[in-house]
Amino acid sequence: MTLDLTAVAAQVGLSVRRDGDDVTVQDRGGHTWTAKVGESFLRGSVSQVFLENALEVDGEAVIVPLDAIAALSGYFATLIPAEHRIELVAPTAPEATTFEFAKTDAELAKMARAGARDSAHGARAKKMRLVAPPDFDALRVRSSVSYIPGADGAFQLAGDGRVYGVDTHLSGLATVGPRGLLMPSGRLALDDQENGWSFAAGDLQSRIWGSARGVRASYRLADGWQPALTAYLPRRGSASSHVVVSWAEQLQLTERLRLEAELASDTALAAHLSYGDSGWTLGGSFVRRSSRTGMSHDANLYGSLRSTAGSSVAARLQATRLGEANATVRADLSLAAPLTARLRGTFHHNSAVAAGSWSHLEQLGLRLQTGAFTTRATYQLIARELPGAADGFALSHDLAAGVNLRVGSRFNLDVQLDADVAASGDFTTRGSATASLRPFRSTTLEMSASYPDNRLRVRLRQELPEGFALAAEIGGVTPYQGATGAPDPDLVRLTLSGTWDVDAPTRGATVGGVVRDRAGQPVAGAIVQLGRYRVVTEDNGGFAFSPLANGSYAIEVDPESLPAEFAASGSAQDIAIARSSEDHFIPLTVDRYASICGVIFQDLNGNAAYDGGEGLAAAPIKLGERTTAPGADGRFAFDSVLPGTHVVRVAAFYIAEGYEVVGASEVERVITGDGTSPEMVTFRVQKKEKPIIFTELPADGQGGSDGK
Repeated sequence: MTLDLTAVAAQVGLSVRRDGDDVTVQDRGGHTWTAKVGESFLRGSVSQVFLENALEVDGEAVIVPLDAIAALSGYFATLIPAEHRIELVAPTAPEATTFEFAKTDAELAKMARAGARDSAHGARAKKMRLVAPPDFDALRVRSSVSYIPGADGAFQLAGDGRVYGVDTHLSGLATVGPRGLLMPSGRLALDDQENGWSFAAGDLQSRIWGSARGVRASYRLADGWQPALTAYLPRRGSASSHVVVSWAEQLQLTERLRLEAELASDTALAAHLSYGDSGWTLGGSFVRRSSRTGMSHDANLYGSLRSTAGSSVAARLQATRLGEANATVRADLSLAAPLTARLRGTFHHNSAVAAGSWSHLEQLGLRLQTGAFTTRATYQLIARELPGAADGFALSHDLAAGVNLRVGSRFNLDVQLDADVAASGDFTTRGSATASLRPFRSTTLEMSASYPDNRLRVRLRQELPEGFALAAEIGGVTPYQGATGAPDPDLVRLTLSGTWDVDAPTRGATVGGVVRDRAGQPVAGAIVQLGRYRVVTEDNGGFAFSPLANGSYAIEVDPESLPAEFAASGSAQDIAIARSSEDHFIPLTVDRYASICGVIFQDLNGNAAYDGGEGLAAAPIKLGERTTAPGADGRFAFDSVLPGTHVVRVAAFYIAEGYEVVGASEVERVITGDGTSPEMVTFRVQKKEKPIIFTELPADGQGGSDGK
């Protein structure tokens, strides 16, 4: 089952940012995950979150499975099909965040199966909502075998994830055909951000040569300084057959100024300097490299500006020279802005001057988003210098229009029509249509057709159990070892692929400790929370979190989990983990409730002390806002009293008629938190003495008012 992550992110403590096809998710703790549209996992600073299907977007919506939202937020997801609602419960929240949905019965059944948690702690841990740090890294492995009858075949292998705390990427393509066994591409990349080293072999990206094969290693020598040493194999088309070694630097000179440079042993070099932030950028680059025609030089100056309203402007000036030939100079200017809430406009200008000739290109574009439809249109005008023309130049025009219809993730249709008017006046048209249909959740049918070449391509993909998939493709299939690299409309490609999530060893810091009361006695059965993770203390009060990724965490005892006689003490402690080799021991202290007991008595024998049989329920007793009534024997007690200084007093206003308090009517008692009760409280009362009233008699000694 899937949800729009952008619609629920704020309610589960996440933030989502889109930048083209790049999606970034951040939680409350500052941990981030990133992915590109079409990828099947989110790469994070703490963990990898794998997706059941490729990451999808629908307009501004980012569509992900429900279990991925739970993994990112730390919430517990519960599907209640009968009531058509979803509950996402935070480990510390007593109430659920509820979302309504309308899904098919098949989706409900699948989500119910996927939502069944296999907790290592069993039913008790699930009831207590325990979440231990993952004790393994994950590596998603994808492989496929393809066969083109009558041509050749191929085997592909790719893996992305983390192994022992190291970001790992591997990919490879091997083909078998008329030219034997070949491996046209392959790459292994390891990146240990914590320890500051990286290694890559195979297909590399270079600022000097672009794509090249070789071996690269880098090591962080200081904060912000991690140079890389690369050995490049001889390149196709190069005049040299020697291995070229380069030294590359990436330096963050200031908060906004960054320098990247690469210097090679064959005198080739590249430098790139950029200055700016998320709203604007200025930069320049210079590349010098060797080729069969001699040394070539390429220089660029560029700038861009982006507004929060979605407008942008970018400009670039480029000069290129190959060997001794004349330089080619190009200038580009691009503008983009939202015209209305649904309509966006673009403008692009390009000018080029080479060998004394010039050309100009002007392009206008519109894009309209209305519900499931996206409509686009572009007009392009090209002017080129043409000495034989009457005006010395020639004009050509191109008009393109397209429409895209997207219905959720089930159906997508895109139609494109182009009309060209060449400088000679010739008029040509061309068109293409692409459709993607998912009649069932596990079946995808893709079709594309183009005009006027009348090419038709059909691809059917069926997902199978255990992560396998079978695909068949006809029309426009290109042999892996084809001589021309052109597609053949008569070929068919069959592909069997599989995807597996492989547990890999991990590493991380350990945070352990013990929970005790103030008397030093261990507290068993309490839940300790560290960030999003929660574990229960053992019989000796001990606990441990491992392995933990680098970052900042808050640790505390969950007060709701403590046994009845205990109370949490103080606030959460902050812990910063900088290296996976760190071990932290955190002692946590809780308070034990105590009782304040006492008696209210009548001192019958006058010894100013309580003796058996002297208790009297003469008045209520108060402790702060709490009130209790003594028993018939005068005894009273306040249980579950927190540590601190407390005042116990007699509610004198309600004292029994004929009695009064003798001595203090309130006393202080201190609770230390170690579970020991303070000295008993005693209040002494006595009966009030009735006054003797003397009345003067009349002189005749007779009473009465009439003198009789």
